[in-house]
Amino acid sequence: MTTRFELCVFVVAVSACNPSTTSTIIPSSPPLPPSPPSAPQSVSGTWQGPFPPSGAYTLLILHSTGDSVSGTDLEYGVLTVFSDSGDVSGRYANGDLNLAIAYHHGGAATYAAHALGSDSVVGTWSGLNGTGTLKFTRRAN
Repeated sequence: MTTRFELCVFVVAVSACNPSTTSTIIPSSPPLPPSPPSAPQSVSGTWQGPFPPSGAYTLLILHSTGDSVSGTDLEYGVLTVFSDSGDVSGRYANGDLNLAIAYHHGGAATYAAHALGSDSVVGTWSGLNGTGTLKFTRRAN
């Protein structure tokens, strides 16, 4: 029985080295990650902040020329009652949006964000009500 076992091992070793019975294994490449969504060329348009159950939200109506941004901020309070508006100024370049808002009834806010594709930006909003992360989505006109 020992001889037979050795013979089997020998045959397996020979067939494994025989080029006609072996195949080349090419390791597969990992899949490429999806392309990041491209930033919009312009941020001109109407952008809406989150719409919580209370009904309060922010609209940014922006116009951009080159990297310069201007526009209007409209603030709606509880139950979507208009509460304030402000003048927007800032810059947009390479997907980065930096805005300063001067409210008509006093106070100011800033927003530093990055585009997540052509229809949304997310960043840090700092103003009278504190600081936090805020996402705006472009509304269809």
